[in-house]
Amino acid sequence: MEPEPDPPGFVIRDRILASLAEADRARRARTAEQCLTFAEWEAVCDARKRAPW
Repeated sequence: MEPEPDPPGFVIRDRILASLAEADRARRARTAEQCLTFAEWEAVCDARKRAPW
């Protein structure tokens, strides 16, 4: 069985752009708390008296 040929460049480009758009939508959908750095998130958890993991 022969391997499938690589998709043309424009197909790869469109897949990359779609992936970036999806990642951007996911980033915008996150809450402010979900955007905290780990150190900030750990401090929030400490304030709530619970482990972050």
